[in-house]
Amino acid sequence: EAVSVPWAWSPRAYPLVAKTMRFELSAVVIACVALTVAALAIGLLLDTARPSDVHLDECTATDGGLEAPACSDVALWLTVRETDLGRLVGALPFLAGVVLGSVVVPREIEQRAAQLAWSLTGARARWLAARVAICLSVLAISCLVVAAGTDYLEGARYPGVDPLVSLSEYGNRGVPLAVRAFAAFSWALLIGAILPRQLPALLVSGCIAVAVGFALPAAFPYGDGWRWIPVAELSDPSTQHASRFGSSGFLDRNGAVLTYREALAAAPDPLDAGAADTWIYDHLTPVVLVVPGSGSVGVVLRE
Repeated sequence: EAVSVPWAWSPRAYPLVAKTMRFELSAVVIACVALTVAALAIGLLLDTARPSDVHLDECTATDGGLEAPACSDVALWLTVRETDLGRLVGALPFLAGVVLGSVVVPREIEQRAAQLAWSLTGARARWLAARVAICLSVLAISCLVVAAGTDYLEGARYPGVDPLVSLSEYGNRGVPLAVRAFAAFSWALLIGAILPRQLPALLVSGCIAVAVGFALPAAFPYGDGWRWIPVAELSDPSTQHASRFGSSGFLDRNGAVLTYREALAAAPDPLDAGAADTWIYDHLTPVVLVVPGSGSVGVVLRE
């Protein structure tokens, strides 16, 4: 009977299924734990060594202020804050999803174990469901742990900004990590079923991951989200760090946004650079294209 054998859709199937993919599952878990520990360690260092706001303003108010001996602690803190850990974290979900998804079907077929398992299980869907459930559970837990650790790091980098309502380091932290891991696992699983060989499935899935990795930032914010906002309204540092900025321009009295060249051409004497600049800032409003941090939830949902 199908339900009595270990390959069936029953709790007894999970240890055997996990054993066949123990290397990939272990690698994903270890990588996620290592990045989480690194994020927590850097965040803790930033929290414990954070200079006071007054001291930070004094050292960053003028050019070269950080080179003063009294500002060495601020210079070190700012250097640690600009960590490149986010790049590794951003690549993690694609790598984890592709590695797990590309071996689910091809490995069993290459090892000649799939045919026997299919005949015992009675339904290939149940055979596949057990493997998908294990992989998605590991991906979900691991990526959400990394998401929590990187959100803590982001809060330590910018204490006045709520990481949950911020677009800073978008895609390199938070919930999008789990979403992207699920997507990468899904297309790798599909390709592995179409090309039932581990190496071709891994290579094709990896190429798609690279393409998607470059396409997502280019497509940001995945629909309507950009807003022209006067520069004067963005003086608050917390707003600056929470938002994502695009191009800048100048708003005329008719509501049209002009580039600097267009604004310069509209000046009475465009050949006189000094007078033209004065006219531009006296008669036009400097604006910047922004996706406010308050729209971060919408950005995540659209992605």
